[in-house]
Order: sequence, then C-alpha cells, then structure tokens
Amino acid sequence: MGFPHVMPWLSQSDKCIEMVQQGEVELTDGNSSVTDAIVSVTKNKSFMVFTYKGPSDNNPQNVFLMGEITNNTTLTFSRTGTSGNCTIRWFVVTFKATCSASVQHNTTVMASVAQNVAISSVNVTNSFPIISYKCLSTLPGNTDYHSAQLTSPTNLQIGLNTFGANTVNSQVVYHPHWTVSVYTDSAAAGDLQEDTAISSVDLTKVFLIVSGTTPNVYQANEYFRNRVRTPTEIRAQRVASGVAVDFIYHVVEGNDFVSTRQNNTTMPVSTATVVTGGLSHNVNNTVIFMGKIGWSQLATDNGNPNYNNNGVMAWISSGTEFTIERTFGNPSVSGSGDFIIVDFTKGI
Repeated sequence: MGFPHVMPWLSQSDKCIEMVQQGEVELTDGNSSVTDAIVSVTKNKSFMVFTYKGPSDNNPQNVFLMGEITNNTTLTFSRTGTSGNCTIRWFVVTFKATCSASVQHNTTVMASVAQNVAISSVNVTNSFPIISYKCLSTLPGNTDYHSAQLTSPTNLQIGLNTFGANTVNSQVVYHPHWTVSVYTDSAAAGDLQEDTAISSVDLTKVFLIVSGTTPNVYQANEYFRNRVRTPTEIRAQRVASGVAVDFIYHVVEGNDFVSTRQNNTTMPVSTATVVTGGLSHNVNNTVIFMGKIGWSQLATDNGNPNYNNNGVMAWISSGTEFTIERTFGNPSVSGSGDFIIVDFTKGI
C-alpha cells in the first residue's frame, strides 16, 4: 500500500518557473530539419516537450522527429529522411535564474541496445529524463521506440529492443521541489490492459513521462495510452495484444503547478480534429504532456504498419479547451489518447 507524498507549502522563493512559451512550426516535404525562434532563454534552465502530426508514410526515417533546444533563441526539429510534411506543436518551460533547477542537454548516437550517457550529478529523486529521436531504419519495427531512465546520479541509460544507430536527444530535468518516482512494468502478450501500482499521489499535482520498448511493427499491438488513472494506479491500454511491451514511468509531483486532466480523449473514425472543453487554465502558462514526448500516438485499431492515423499534435486552443489533430491516412481508424494539461501559473 502506498502512502501520500506531502508536498510543502509554496513560498515565493520556491517559485521556480520563469515562463512558458508555445508555438507551431512546419517541417516541409523535401527537408530533414526546421528551426523556430523563441524568446531568449538560458538553455540549461529550459526544457521542451512537443507533439506533431506526421506524413502519410510507413518509413520511420520520415516520421520520427528529434527536437532540441539548440541555443538560447532557437529550437531545431530534425529527421533522417526528407519526405512528407510534419506539423509540430512545442512548449518550452524555463526556470528562474534564482532557482537551482537545471536541465542537461545531450545528443547521442546509439551504439548498443543499452546506451549509457554520462551526466553531471543530480538527485535522482528530483530528476527525470525526456527523450526524442530520429530513426535510421527505413522499415517500421523494433528500433522505433526507446526507453530512458537514470540508473545513477551520473548516468542516463537509453534502451532499445533491437539495436539501431538512432540519434537521441535527451533532457535531464532537475527541480528541487518536484518529487520523481520511477516505476517499471510490462504488458505481456495477450494483455490489452496493464495496471501499475504506485505510491499515492494528488492527481491535481502530478504529470507522467512514459518511455518503453517493443518488438512489434503493428500499431494496434504497440500503441498504448498511459495515464495516472487513480491516486495509486497507472493504467496502460491498447487495442490488440500480440506482443509484450515494456514501460518506464516517471511520475512527477509538484506544488507549483496544477494538473487539470488525466483521462483519455477519443478520436472517432473519419475524424482528424477533436476539441475538448470543460477545462480551466491559463493559456500562456500551460503545457500539454502526452506521456511519450515527440511521437505521441493514439491507441488505435490500425493493424497496418503505417503511422499516419496514429500520431497527433496537441495544443491549448483557449482557456477552457485543448485541441488534438492528426494526419488522415488510409484506412482511417478510431483511436484514443491520454493527455495531461499542466498549468504552471502557481510557480511563476
């Protein structure tokens, strides 16, 4: 049985968030990268999350994007291939100079299925990794998905099911007032749902980062939606269950943000855009987390190894709504995804 983490009272000196930025940029057909300008930040005080809708394609070189804060005023999104359009929605969170929070940025080419990345020492109970990557393979399969975990205060380990020399960008985020709990679990072949017990959390003060590995190429088997369903449980669900999938969960708790949604959103057949309302958040200070960063997919009934129905981008469309959008492919299928809307106004 888990016990609740007691989050400290938030004083003015504990408020670590300097600002939140968000934007949209298009990576067009024929190009392998695109940049976007941001208001100047301190790179080692900033992290980025993003979602995107990719091309109607089954080539991982064209579909999987790596995103990085290149310097204090520039974001770069890149892929191995050049075919098709990708529309990207990004969020950048910057910590205050007076706060000890920090972000370590690294770009690594995988040399094994368990790639170790040396980092400066961090407190692992207050730190978590965010990764995005571009794929070398031209065929969908078991080199598409990476796991990430801090195995020591000075080591980040990035995993793969089968080796591929993919390029991975990592951001190791440290925040002195965020508590990070790590859980590993597996959904066995034959399981449509996997529930993971966690120590009790406040659902209004938590967000989830998901990574994992899979041996399969068919989306219905490998695409899960993952959410903190109750204060003591993470639920992973999929539509088909042909293979085992391994998960690493980072549950991040804080007192300087408010999480306003932990449940799933359904995208019906023949639908490319869904607007979800009934929320309340500050548009300028809010970030959407969808478990996996970058290629954020729907749990879908698509048995075809084609990515176009599954990848979605998400953005804050008003103070009471958020919107998700995907590229339409053939066949068009239904899908559902879990989204966490995090308002950082309290921390500013």
